[in-house]
Amino acid sequence: MFAKKELDQNGEIPNPFCFEKFNFNGHNIMGDFDYTEGKPELMKSKQGFFMDKKGRRVNKHGWMVLASQGHIVDVSGRKKFDKAHMQADGDLHKLLNYQGRRYDIKDVMGIFEKDDQSKICPQKSNKGLVDLLGRRVSDKGYLLDASDNVIDGQQRVIFMKCDLKAGEFPKIFPFTVFNLRAILGDFDTNSSGSPILSKGRDGGFIDCQKRTVNVRGYLIDQAGNIIDTRGNLVFDKAILGKDGDIPPVFRTGLLKDDGTVSNMSDLMNEIEKNVGPTTTDDQANRPTKRGQEEGETSMDSQMEDTPANYNLAN
Repeated sequence: MFAKKELDQNGEIPNPFCFEKFNFNGHNIMGDFDYTEGKPELMKSKQGFFMDKKGRRVNKHGWMVLASQGHIVDVSGRKKFDKAHMQADGDLHKLLNYQGRRYDIKDVMGIFEKDDQSKICPQKSNKGLVDLLGRRVSDKGYLLDASDNVIDGQQRVIFMKCDLKAGEFPKIFPFTVFNLRAILGDFDTNSSGSPILSKGRDGGFIDCQKRTVNVRGYLIDQAGNIIDTRGNLVFDKAILGKDGDIPPVFRTGLLKDDGTVSNMSDLMNEIEKNVGPTTTDDQANRPTKRGQEEGETSMDSQMEDTPANYNLAN
């Protein structure tokens, strides 16, 4: 799929695939169950293993797994998550939204009957598509508010409608690798950490190598999308802030940079050490001061947008 010359020095695949490689739809890896009061009814085999209603092996969280190894697989039996990427109890790790808030993928998934091909069967109502609990959902099976933003069961916005691509939102884990340096231009910064840029012939900004950048110093193409040093598309202009900045989760040190962790075991230990209780806030809520919020996690505390937190393109 990728030529050797397209890989970086660490053998990583190119943008945007390197940080989108964990993308998935939760319903494609969830077993098929009957539900009682919104909770799945897991069955057990004679040997005591958890099964779904189609007789497929699942773990106690309802994820379909390879019987002998515990890896999570999709409806076609293809491995989607290695056991090393999962929590010790077999569940998926909490994900991060664009603001860096943690959430559980199951909290944004509706519950459905599935057909013979294991595809979800949303019901139709005057609200549009709904799940078995009558909650409004997308055709991908995610809970929606009246504005088509993806929400959790407590009506908190997790991803805005404009963040979605073909109905899916990015699946960002704490172990997702993202190299900020790969999208930054070559420039000096002033005392406040802002990039010192020159104006090009067309009136836009350029870096020291005469490459086109936006006001934040990110490399861009003619349409204003952010690209990396190889010209690969990384971020669509539509998800950038009004000042051209990338979403906070990618610029505040929450994700792993290339080469910072030597192996998956070390990475998982570091994740468990650094993350606190799961919290999810409406994306519209932007605290003005960090460190003064009740229940703030160690990851949340990194989210203040100051040059001290990400000494690059502030």
